[in-house]
Amino acid sequence: MGEMLIKNGNVVFEEDTYPADILVRDGKIAAFFKPGECKEVIDETLDISGLYVMPGSIDPHTHWGIYKDYKEDVVEDSKRAVIGGLTTVLQFHRHNYDYFDTVPDYIKFCDEKSMVDYTFSLGLVKKSQVADIERYMKELHVTSFKFYLDKTNRLEEHYGLTPGTGLLGNKREVMDILRKLKELDKDAVLCLHCEDTEIFYPEQRLTFDNPELDQYHLSSYSKARPDFGEASAVLSVLWVNHVVDGNIYIVHNSAGDDVRLARQLKPILKGKVGLETCPHYLVLDENASAKLNATVVPPIRTADDSEELWKGIEDGTITSMGTDNCPCDLSTKYKKGKDIEHVIPGFPGAGMILPILINDGYHKRGISLSQLSKVNSINSARKFGLKTKGEMRVGYDADFAIMDLDWERTIDKELFGHCDFSIYDGMTFKGWPRYTMVRGKIVQKDGKIVSEPTGKFIPR
Repeated sequence: MGEMLIKNGNVVFEEDTYPADILVRDGKIAAFFKPGECKEVIDETLDISGLYVMPGSIDPHTHWGIYKDYKEDVVEDSKRAVIGGLTTVLQFHRHNYDYFDTVPDYIKFCDEKSMVDYTFSLGLVKKSQVADIERYMKELHVTSFKFYLDKTNRLEEHYGLTPGTGLLGNKREVMDILRKLKELDKDAVLCLHCEDTEIFYPEQRLTFDNPELDQYHLSSYSKARPDFGEASAVLSVLWVNHVVDGNIYIVHNSAGDDVRLARQLKPILKGKVGLETCPHYLVLDENASAKLNATVVPPIRTADDSEELWKGIEDGTITSMGTDNCPCDLSTKYKKGKDIEHVIPGFPGAGMILPILINDGYHKRGISLSQLSKVNSINSARKFGLKTKGEMRVGYDADFAIMDLDWERTIDKELFGHCDFSIYDGMTFKGWPRYTMVRGKIVQKDGKIVSEPTGKFIPR
């Protein structure tokens, strides 16, 4: 791939940000220099005066193919992702087919058509999948898995499984799987969707049947799956993981109480814990203009919850950002009905991690770029074993989001990607990448795709 000197920029390292030139060689970071001190003859130079080089976003939480055609999502959604500075994605896949058949097909297609590097986390919904975990690690090179506490006793119904073949979706199974993962590979990760069904199953019915509640408002949707039901499940799995001394990653935390509990328990907990939140929980609340377009599980909460999530980002309690990106169109979202009981959860959100972190974290709250880089990429790379990703270090992949911190863009149809709506429609965000680089190759410039697909599978 040759060499490139990226000069006159400000580089965001883990602990500080300062001016530096970056030498890229064969897709890797070869060296850092004080500005102007590189004396080598370089094939190509890129002058980025006034811009900031951050590691490209790593999104540990994307659902390509959940509502739209998988191949369409890979091709089109990965383009929208790099426009927002994303360079690596972990795809969640859960189904009742054979992963040994589907994952190799996914890899073959993505290696040809994805703009970003990628790997997988596999959903565990039936007993045979738990039995095959060791083979998934050895043959598919996948070391992260997902468990669904929000579907306790309903996994067979939800996924169309033969009676007796599905998991129950309870905390005892969480404990057993954590022990199995620890025995096989201490760095293997169990991702967890945390909502307590003993609380929210009856609460949903009470909410849906209550004529005094607005059945078309996000606040009612949140009431049906309440924040204390989410926090209850988070508290349970933190302690189960403590007992096992395991390695968990709690996805899409929406409730401020999740952060408070994790912060207070952190000094006494054994085991490794990652807490993820999502862009939508940080900038939207129950009164969002997106209305039921913004239904998701767990639901969007209050402005107070959002503020506590931001505090968690600033103090390190929240470790990662994931989009929970579910590309879809409005016709899919409302195909079963337009009230809170029937609307389909999920929405597109590719490439929104950095614009929201910079606009609302850096500009509005004064959180340092170095701290934001930890939730943007560093912690996720370390958690999921992406050994040459996510950091500004010699020898690491040259995956960069080269940011113009003052570039304002308003979300409109041009930024919807291949979907027909965005929950951020009409919102303006200050701070977008002028360039996105994947392993040293410029894939987008000034919001336009300038490269053929370059993504590759990351075996772990």
